[in-house]
Amino acid sequence: MVGSTRGRLRLQCFAGLLGVFLLLLAAPAMAASPTLPADYQDGDLIAFSGTPHLYIVSGGKVRWLADTRAASQQTINWGRRHEVDIGQLEGWSSDGTLGDPILSFPLLREDPPPAGETCCPIHLVKQETGQAQPGLSWIRNIQDVGLFGITEQNYGQFVVGSAGFQASHGHDVRRLPRSDLAALTTAPPSSPPIAANTDDAARIGSWPPVANDHITYSVSTQWHTPGIDLFLPLTHQSVVASHRRIIPERPKCTFKNPHYPPYGVTTVCDTQHEVFLWVTALSETAYAGDDLDSMLRRTLSRWDDVESVSVGAEDHSGNSPGQLVAQASPASVAGVPARSVEYRVDVRQTGPTLELWVRDILFKRGDVFWLVEFASASHTEFIDQRRHIDAILASINLRYATDVPTDSPPAPSPPPIEGPKIDAWPPMANAHITFAFPGGWRRADSKPERLLAGQSVVATYSRTEGTGSRCLVVTVGDRLECRLEQEISIWIAALRAEEYATDTTESLLLKAVERWDKASDMSLKSRPHDIAAAAQSLTVDHIMGRAAEYHVEIRREPRLFREFAEMRVRSVVVQRGNVFWLIELAAFGARAFDDLKAHLDSVLSSVSFHY
Repeated sequence: MVGSTRGRLRLQCFAGLLGVFLLLLAAPAMAASPTLPADYQDGDLIAFSGTPHLYIVSGGKVRWLADTRAASQQTINWGRRHEVDIGQLEGWSSDGTLGDPILSFPLLREDPPPAGETCCPIHLVKQETGQAQPGLSWIRNIQDVGLFGITEQNYGQFVVGSAGFQASHGHDVRRLPRSDLAALTTAPPSSPPIAANTDDAARIGSWPPVANDHITYSVSTQWHTPGIDLFLPLTHQSVVASHRRIIPERPKCTFKNPHYPPYGVTTVCDTQHEVFLWVTALSETAYAGDDLDSMLRRTLSRWDDVESVSVGAEDHSGNSPGQLVAQASPASVAGVPARSVEYRVDVRQTGPTLELWVRDILFKRGDVFWLVEFASASHTEFIDQRRHIDAILASINLRYATDVPTDSPPAPSPPPIEGPKIDAWPPMANAHITFAFPGGWRRADSKPERLLAGQSVVATYSRTEGTGSRCLVVTVGDRLECRLEQEISIWIAALRAEEYATDTTESLLLKAVERWDKASDMSLKSRPHDIAAAAQSLTVDHIMGRAAEYHVEIRREPRLFREFAEMRVRSVVVQRGNVFWLIELAAFGARAFDDLKAHLDSVLSSVSFHY
């Protein structure tokens, strides 16, 4: 009975969340600057050893040429051809050099699939020069789709469903000739195919698994991290990461809240839909003897174990969990077999029944069952977001302790620390470091919400701006309003170089960025390594340092709803002798951050070290 009550409360909270106004800032992700070798020119061809696929250099990007019909529209230097290996293409895909593909037709996602095939094959619609009609070439390895230049951002532009293709181009998909497209890769990089059986001896090494350490994947900045708590978790189920996405394109609404003070206040809101994604793990030890089908049955049955909740097929046919498992589609994630099923959950409550649409993708490697779950209370958004989930699944890589060679050479001893040293710890402002702040800044006692191990805050300065973009809900008469304020702080901190003996300014900057991503109520909007790769060099008191700018999303949990606030941060790391200095600017709101970066530059230019 306790479990039933807990599940019912979580689902009721979810229903309430769907109608709540949340203010979110949209900001572009920072990415590494794309680079090509100096001798590559626009129009040059790029070929990959062992494959028939060709790419062209166009506008500083590398773009896939899908067929001769598409190539005929390009200016090509046929005499200039570069032979490279597939690893170079993967590098270009990671750093942004890989551009949009050049196609005769968009790629085709065949849904529903042909009889006997897994949902849903993606085909190159290929029409060579002189051919009367196109043919379908099945892209067997989903990893190739990404290496052809298809990303989550451009998926909707370059991939269409069967009905949309026929409506736009007039070809009946069922009547087009078919073949298999030559593979670009034989397996997803860094994750060889592994059979999901008892012979798979891969071991995670520690529990629970950790995002970016044991599993990596790509999500766009439109997905906010962390999301919300998992609905009805299984016993011993660990949430590795959670995400949520706001679909804001909806009409305005008004409602009166009868449940919480101020009672009866009319609130103007955006009727935003939210979709949710969880990446979770279950230990093989806790579920010894289970396979993919039996574990998927447990996943589905957990809904039926809760009072006022039932699970069934999307089309309201009322299938049981066992029948849904039998209908699950085989798939592949990170090179291992997977099972995928979509279904509907009915939550009976006071008033209309809440319908929740769910997609579960379950796969197993070694001693871990991985369960990726996607949910939406809008069936339209559930369908529309399928392509985003497919792109995320295609980007997953698994990293296990047993993947690391056991005969790796020992790490070299760190070099001795050279240069001047501070004998007393911690360093002190005006004694070991001096600086000057512009007018309007005041000395404060606050510290960053997350500190690195051994980090000592030497000085904090703050200021308050009168306008901004952080919304605080207040009651004014009979309505709710947002009042705007901004907090701006600059922290000057020090870390012992002896405690970070193997670090450089670059690696310590990465650690400074990563610390925000390790908190349960905070997350970065870009991957830490991407942020560090985009860092810039600068000098502080004639010493070379590194600086990075990034976005941190902070989740709070007040009584009525979760509040999300976005903080902009600039971190600067410089080393002198036995001290790493970490100087940071943080502000809520892009305008304040951009306006006050010049103040931080002024402070940095005034810094002088005294050892």
